Amino acid sequence: MRIGTHLLEGNLMTRTGVASGNAGKSISIIMGDGNATGPAAGGSLTLKGGAGTTTGAGGSIVIQPGTSASGTAGMVQILPTKATAGGTTALQFMGINSTGYVGFKAPDTVTTNVVWQLPAADGSANQFLQTNGSGVLTWSSVAAVNVFATIAGNSGTAVVDVPSDTLTISGSVGITTVASDTSGNDLLTISMTKTGLTAKTTPTTADQFMLFDAAATDTPSYATLANIISAANIVTATANGMLVRTAANTYTARSITASSSAAQQGIVVSNGDGVSGAPTIGLNINGLTAGTVGTSTTIPAYDGTNNTKITPAQIVSARIVRNTFTNAGLTTGSIAITHNLAVAGVLVQIYDENNQLVQPDNITLTSNNVATVDLSSFGAISGTWSYVIFG
Repeated sequence: MRIGTHLLEGNLMTRTGVASGNAGKSISIIMGDGNATGPAAGGSLTLKGGAGTTTGAGGSIVIQPGTSASGTAGMVQILPTKATAGGTTALQFMGINSTGYVGFKAPDTVTTNVVWQLPAADGSANQFLQTNGSGVLTWSSVAAVNVFATIAGNSGTAVVDVPSDTLTISGSVGITTVASDTSGNDLLTISMTKTGLTAKTTPTTADQFMLFDAAATDTPSYATLANIISAANIVTATANGMLVRTAANTYTARSITASSSAAQQGIVVSNGDGVSGAPTIGLNINGLTAGTVGTSTTIPAYDGTNNTKITPAQIVSARIVRNTFTNAGLTTGSIAITHNLAVAGVLVQIYDENNQLVQPDNITLTSNNVATVDLSSFGAISGTWSYVIFG
């Protein structure tokens, strides 16, 4: 031990207890602090074994705590450098270049004394240190569990824990699953397939379908065909009817009939249920009852814009044009009458001021809508004359 320039050789020992029950003496080596008036570092304590010569071994540094007759040993302790966060002292192992190191240190707060006992020998390649929960460390290997893991059916779990593991999932009928663990690609594919399913040409109301009830429980569920038909309010039309929307998402069957005053007289509905073919509606002349036509009888008609009803008298009147004219309406003794009946042959009658039928000199059907009447032999006519054109 060197102190200043003094050299001491041999053993350095302290006094033992001089009397029964007295403790042994302790030695504290405390390096000097830096100068309080300047930014100087504190002194360091270096323990270095001596170098051997030729084949002689280098000197060792041995730290051996004392023990008692009962076997209770002392401890080698490394105290914190300061009583603040991060103040615990690291045990550092320097590299050859003396600029980098690796080390261990205690956490800031330690409430339970723990001593880890190292294993007696080195482990095998790829093993790791494992504790038994009581401070004893041993070398252990990763358990090869479910190296070829298989999930059978449509549920279950498996562990794929090393790169060489392969996970296989066997789905139920109608479900195909493919799982792989290739380099850089962990892939699980689940798809629906009809392979393995049994064809069923006529579903029943008891058949079940898988559903996802997002509004209620957020879990998969199932419904029967009867449930689906009921929820969708799917109804069947009668043989002589149709489906009618009566409210939002609500439909009902209605029969196709004629008016309540003459139900189905003269009307025939075919394939109203749409089963045998497209529904058709037509008139059944043979089903009508013979009768007389009176002044109040009406006939359905289309006026070019809307559907309407007219009487037989209106039909006749629509093909007759009546009007009056005077001498002022004549040109060189003739009058051109525009009737717009759109027919090539019309019957023209002329009446004088006394409503007497007269025979014109000539009648020329100029076009399908115009008739020219020559009255030049009558000279200047007096009073109001009239004409009637039948188309």
